[in-house]
Amino acid sequence: MKKLLSLILSVTLILTTFTSCEAIDKALASTYLNLGEKYLDDFDYENAIVYFNKLIDVEPDAEAAYLGLAEAYIALDDIDSAIDILEQGIAVVADAAELEARLEELSDGQVVSEEPTEYDADYSSQYSYLFTTVDVDNTDLGTGSLILVNSSHPLMNEVSEDDLINIYGEKASDVIATFADYDIDVYDGAFLLSDAMEATEEMTSDHLYSDMIISKGYQPYSHSTEINDEDVDDCYYEHHTGLSIDFQTVTIQEETVTVAGIEMEVETCTYGVFDGTGEYSWVPENCYKFGYILRYPEGKEEYTLVESQPWHYRYVGIPHAQIMYEYDMCLEEYISFIKNYTIASGFLSVSDDDGNDYLIYYVPMSDGDTTTIYIPLQDDGVTAYPYEISGNNIDGFIVTVKL
Repeated sequence: MKKLLSLILSVTLILTTFTSCEAIDKALASTYLNLGEKYLDDFDYENAIVYFNKLIDVEPDAEAAYLGLAEAYIALDDIDSAIDILEQGIAVVADAAELEARLEELSDGQVVSEEPTEYDADYSSQYSYLFTTVDVDNTDLGTGSLILVNSSHPLMNEVSEDDLINIYGEKASDVIATFADYDIDVYDGAFLLSDAMEATEEMTSDHLYSDMIISKGYQPYSHSTEINDEDVDDCYYEHHTGLSIDFQTVTIQEETVTVAGIEMEVETCTYGVFDGTGEYSWVPENCYKFGYILRYPEGKEEYTLVESQPWHYRYVGIPHAQIMYEYDMCLEEYISFIKNYTIASGFLSVSDDDGNDYLIYYVPMSDGDTTTIYIPLQDDGVTAYPYEISGNNIDGFIVTVKL
């Protein structure tokens, strides 16, 4: 059963990517509750009222919303509104014991409200983090695991071949080495950048079919010039990134041939299309655990402008692959979705299957040569949390912080 990620900012701009009304309402309710409680803790009572009311709109019997609203009104010395909202909640909440108890306290004049404490202005007004800054060269816009490359956005930064690893030559494990047993025309190898290579090694080590191979990885710009421009599809550009792989199936047959009057046994290979179904369905269903996504899934053609390609996978990293998998987003949708989360508006907070917590947010590229990016600090106020910064190959950078 898929678990919903915990969002801490409105997801109203992404509603069309969810597959059911129930999923939408549940995600929104979690979002509004988190924001309402956060604003209440930060003594921003006006915004707390806004988001507790939003919670009631999507979940009218949410007792926490009525309690939160009452506390916000009490803090604003609006006792009449607090009483009204508690009475409204009692009328719709099945088990309203807490609401009734709070209403009784107010009616008896026992107003108990938490007094504001001194607030450190150096902390984020929303999330109580101290920050440090790093400056990123704007020339790195086309670098990173979350770059979007398609017919509208050709890759800005060409990959340095010195950074590539040949799956068939400089192998990272014996498992990957088994691929080299096949005679495959892959432009002298299937190359990947190190992060994608490490993820590929882990994924194939975890679950490898004897008749499954990687038939294509990185391909240099020189190959695209050999094809008429109108015949080059989006998938081809994807292979310029060093982050994409194509799977293929292979069948090995032994046959006897005669050479110069001498009979000998030889092996021949027949290659087939990897369709990701049947026993191969493990790959599309589990690749997100290793930071991979099915780049061109069926049903997303209106966004990718590419027909379904069940053999083509793209490394985007953890936890992004999990978010895309659980919310049924293709890369085009995800890049647009992430723009809703900024330092000013709030972070996207998620947890992966291993229990690791992350903050994700977008930083638009600044004018000039560099963009300043804020990175949250750990509790010591000095050490930054581990983070990664990726360009989106369009107009800004995506920051992933591991808490």
